[in-house]
Amino acid sequence: MHVWNRAPDLVIDNDPVDRAVLDRRLDALTRLALDKGSALGFVSLPRPLTRERLVAWTNSLASKGVVLAPISALVLPPAKQDSEN
Repeated sequence: MHVWNRAPDLVIDNDPVDRAVLDRRLDALTRLALDKGSALGFVSLPRPLTRERLVAWTNSLASKGVVLAPISALVLPPAKQDSEN
């Protein structure tokens, strides 16, 4: 799985998980972002619990020195293909 030219650093919910697992994965994504300067997380199926934990995590980021950025800030768009029509 890739988003244009970059694979996600972490898949948040590739399997049904509980609150503690989601929180650990989101904490790991935060640590990756702080260590690497950016991190790309992927939510495969936004279940109600996943959405709930994402909201709580998002609200905690400012106190950790992390900001959300649009995906376009982290990836390069695919090269334009010349059409021969």
